[in-house]
Amino acid sequence: LSGKKESAIANALAQAEAAGLPAEEIDAAKAQAADMRLASARSGLAEAVEARTVLLLEAAIAHAKEVGLEDSEIKVAQNTLEAEQKKATAQTALSEACENRDIEAIQAAI
Repeated sequence: LSGKKESAIANALAQAEAAGLPAEEIDAAKAQAADMRLASARSGLAEAVEARTVLLLEAAIAHAKEVGLEDSEIKVAQNTLEAEQKKATAQTALSEACENRDIEAIQAAI
């Protein structure tokens, strides 16, 4: 959920509590909000895995952990992040080796 939606939900819950709505209704709304947060985190993980972008993966994983997704639901994104970080490291090493015309470093990077 976006920050605006989170804020709106928190505000609505506070108003409901202040208005004295029954606890059952407030608890149901809190549970629904929690489900929405989990669904949003799952969606963010799927999008990040598809994009295979380190920054998106890091943000999606952090958000998923923050809202309480199970490690098993985050594992694919973590594996993808590790693979993309390895690629980035290899690309950097290869670029530097080519730039320096270092044959041994190029072979090591490959």
